[in-house]
Amino acid sequence: MTEQQATALGADQPLRERDSNGQLGCTYQKGKAGTPGWSAFVAVDGGSTFTAEVEARNEPTKKGEVAGYPIAGYDSGRGCVLYADVSDQGYLIVNIARTSTADPGIDMCQQAEKFAEAAIQNLPNA
Repeated sequence: MTEQQATALGADQPLRERDSNGQLGCTYQKGKAGTPGWSAFVAVDGGSTFTAEVEARNEPTKKGEVAGYPIAGYDSGRGCVLYADVSDQGYLIVNIARTSTADPGIDMCQQAEKFAEAAIQNLPNA
């Protein structure tokens, strides 16, 4: 995702590249840690498939499509993890969580969908 896309979705902190459980991606954040807001980690994983990831978990709390690609979302109450089936050899993951115990005022899975849609626009052949 571009910084402009993230800013349009509400991110107001500098983006950070990071590794989360072996997945290299970027974190986009609204608000500083401990203040009302959210932090979204976006990455593409080629080590597994969308189907394998979804089947390894409980029933998704949200199913549908984003930008023409199937998605499965898991609302934890504190955040949302969303998988998008963008390849036969991998998937896009958006993991968004609150930065404090305060309600950030958004539907976390809906915000994850917005990040997935923006990220998909930047994938080759998407």
